[in-house]
Amino acid sequence: AYDTARRILDHVVAHPQLHVWGEPAATVFAFGSEFVDVMAVNDLLDDRGWNFDRQLEPAGLHAMISPGHAEVVDELLADIDWAVANHGDSRGVEARYS
Repeated sequence: AYDTARRILDHVVAHPQLHVWGEPAATVFAFGSEFVDVMAVNDLLDDRGWNFDRQLEPAGLHAMISPGHAEVVDELLADIDWAVANHGDSRGVEARYS
């Protein structure tokens, strides 16, 4: 799981519109953006079956990477890039639970 988490972290760090909060040393981390609405990004990721926890103040997405993610990491990275490029306005936290 660590190698997979490192691959995802490196991808997020290299993305021009995203950043990682802090300096994670394990398979749990959060990322956000000063350029895009990460809640809207997460709406699209939710639609594709990915489950990131929403964090507030500052807005961010919390990831917990497990060994099973190794099998789908390429798809996840592509979906993150797609969601950043194609997000609209966030549906908001309330819409997620209605």
